[in-house]
Amino acid sequence: MKERSIQSVGAIKCKIKEAMSMNEKQLLKICIAVAVIGIGGLFILSKTAAETNIQDITEEDIDKKLVISGVVDNLQVRETMTLFTIKNMPVVFFEALDIQEGNTVKITGTVKEYKGKLEIVGEKVGYN
Repeated sequence: MKERSIQSVGAIKCKIKEAMSMNEKQLLKICIAVAVIGIGGLFILSKTAAETNIQDITEEDIDKKLVISGVVDNLQVRETMTLFTIKNMPVVFFEALDIQEGNTVKITGTVKEYKGKLEIVGEKVGYN
């Protein structure tokens, strides 16, 4: 009888280990799924930067990447660059863009100082 109860205890321990092993596998799957979803969410959030009000841009923003939007004004397209303003903020792209004065655009770029004035060096332009 004692031998039988020892075998029963051994079988119970074996079953508990199997159950724990299955729970650990399920937990690992859940952790991997949450990590993948979290990384995907961070990627999406990084691509949708909040827009900055042009009036709020100061010297403290120099070398910061930001997003602005507005209507293209004072457009000058040259062979190797495009210059324009949005709400009196100079924007420069070091490439010729197919853009028209009066277009409403969303610009992703970096704040720089040129000849004592702030400007946006554009990296990406989107049309609204």
